[in-house]
Amino acid sequence: MNVLWAILLVVVLAAGWVLNLFGLPGNWLNVAAAVCYAWLFPAGQRLSVSWWVVSAVLLLAVAGEVLELVAGAAGARRLGGSRRSAVLALAGSWAPGKGPGNRSGVFSAHRQRMYLDRSPSPRGHSTRCQ
Repeated sequence: MNVLWAILLVVVLAAGWVLNLFGLPGNWLNVAAAVCYAWLFPAGQRLSVSWWVVSAVLLLAVAGEVLELVAGAAGARRLGGSRRSAVLALAGSWAPGKGPGNRSGVFSAHRQRMYLDRSPSPRGHSTRCQ
């Protein structure tokens, strides 16, 4: 039975990773899955996860959120955004309801620049998306 729970944990962790690709809070799903698994199977049992591992998962999730926050502000400033846009990028990285339509960070700043940049590329074509 423990093997089935371990397989379920791996499936949920993979789902959390996929959610991150779509801008959804997959990190926190992974933290919740690790906490639940560590609570169900205390240390010392076969296929258990210690609370040290859960603490490391939590630390990595917080570090990922901080990195996203900083990358959003830096991406806005790097691409010519104002101080206000950097502050709004910071606010957007913490805003609830993150989803496929609400992207923050360097990726969105790059996409915005693609739409706003009207200068020709080295090949003579416009870099603006058509």
